[in-house]
Amino acid sequence: MNQQVTPEQFSKLLSAVQLFDLLLLKSNAERAPLPTASGTLDASYEFEATASTDVQKDGQKLLLCQLGFSFFGKSTDKIVIKVRAHYGVIYTLDAGYVDDPAALKYFAENNALFNIWPFFREHLHSIVGKMGLPHFVLPLLKPSMVVKPSKVIDDPEATTKRKGSKASKR
Repeated sequence: MNQQVTPEQFSKLLSAVQLFDLLLLKSNAERAPLPTASGTLDASYEFEATASTDVQKDGQKLLLCQLGFSFFGKSTDKIVIKVRAHYGVIYTLDAGYVDDPAALKYFAENNALFNIWPFFREHLHSIVGKMGLPHFVLPLLKPSMVVKPSKVIDDPEATTKRKGSKASKR
C-alpha cells in the first residue's frame, strides 16, 4: 500500500526529534595507480538512505538513519577515483512520539541526508587531495536533488537511491 507523508505527519516528527550524533561507519577510496592527464574530470555520485527506530535500555527512543554515498571520477572514460562512505546519524525522539514509518523514511531521505552531506563533501575533498588528485568540490545539496515533496513512499524499510553528476576542470 502506498503512503504519502502529509505536512501534519512530518510536523509531528520534526517537533519530536533532536540530533544526537553523527558517525562515519565505513569509508573506502581507490584511485588509478598512475597520474592521469589534466583536463576535465567527469564526476557522478549517488546516495541512499534507510531509517529505523530503536528503544534503548533506559527507555530513550532513537531514530537511526544510515546514509551511503558513492563518488566516481572519470577522465577520458576511465574511472580514476572511487570514494564510498557510509554514515550513521542518531536522533533522539520524544518518548510520546508514535512511530510513523512513512514520516521516518521521508525524514531519512531528506533531513538526515542534508545533515550528513557537508561531512561527505569535506571527506571527499580531503581524500581526493590526499590521493594526489586536484581537489573536487561537490555541489551544495539542493531539494531538487533529493526527494520531491509529493513523492509517494512504497516501503519505508526499502533503500532509496538518488544520483547526480558534475564535470569539473582540474
